[in-house]
Amino acid sequence: MKKQSINISFLTADREAWVVNTLKLKMIMKLDNLLTKEGRDNARKLFLVPLFTISEMTKRIQETAPEMETFFYKELTSVIEKSGFGVEIDKT
Repeated sequence: MKKQSINISFLTADREAWVVNTLKLKMIMKLDNLLTKEGRDNARKLFLVPLFTISEMTKRIQETAPEMETFFYKELTSVIEKSGFGVEIDKT
């Protein structure tokens, strides 16, 4: 399995928090259309937590819902690319 490398070293704390919060909302909205009520509740419990860094969110996904890791990275990449903050993503 290939791991993606995301260079966020120049991303300010405010911008990183924006990326994480946008990602949380985007994932919840997508999962709302796919899951039952119980699944939607679980998704909210997973994402609506006071985490504001990509590393914290990544760790939470890996520990709590490793089956969602690919979906998480796909959505993270999408949010970062659309943010316009100039983050480099190495997809090799």
